[in-house]
Amino acid sequence: MTTDYTALASGLIINSLRPYMTVTTIGTTTYGQNVSSITITDDSEQVRWEMQLIVFKSYNSAEQSDYSTGFTPNIEVEEPLNLLLLGDTQEALLNTVKSGA
Repeated sequence: MTTDYTALASGLIINSLRPYMTVTTIGTTTYGQNVSSITITDDSEQVRWEMQLIVFKSYNSAEQSDYSTGFTPNIEVEEPLNLLLLGDTQEALLNTVKSGA
């Protein structure tokens, strides 16, 4: 189950599983973050800027890292604004999974 807020850790799991199995995604296109960064700051606070360095790009065992624009879902389902309680099977995404779509 994915939305446009689905990012780094979830994308890493989806991409890591792809060489081994069919991964079915339900929802909307993911954010598409296949890199990580660190922030370097001046601990003495004499310099008032920071540098954001990309230090990691994830690849799976098939050497794929092609999701910088996100994963398009196999089954597109918009999540409504009126959310139900966590785990409620009538919630739009869980209901789609439950129905076997």
